[in-house]
Amino acid sequence: MHCAFLKIAADTGTAYTTGMDRSELLEHLNKTRFAAGDRDRAFADAKKIAASIKEACGAEVFGVGSLFESPRPFRKDSDIDLVVKGLSADEFFRISAKVDGMSSFEVNLIPWESANTLMIEIVESGGVKL
Repeated sequence: MHCAFLKIAADTGTAYTTGMDRSELLEHLNKTRFAAGDRDRAFADAKKIAASIKEACGAEVFGVGSLFESPRPFRKDSDIDLVVKGLSADEFFRISAKVDGMSSFEVNLIPWESANTLMIEIVESGGVKL
């Protein structure tokens, strides 16, 4: 069954149809919609991962991205972005292997020492120290 779902364009207020059939729409919503408790579980995982990193090597850990910016939606396919400051390259790879599997969410570790200027600005202006 093919149904046209009505949508309103945010920029113009014009109505249009998506052209998705019902199963495509449901699949899209399933992948992208917020699931109750996901943000809380991901935040708990981020704190656990940060504690593990700090205990292992004393590095500083900052959370960035949608998990740590509450107005931004955190969806089922969102990830945990952590910037790690104070690790050598060897320590970073050892910690990356240790962190793998500590969360059901994808975890992105970003080394401060090789982060670009924009990422450092993001951490300094709105990163959450864990």
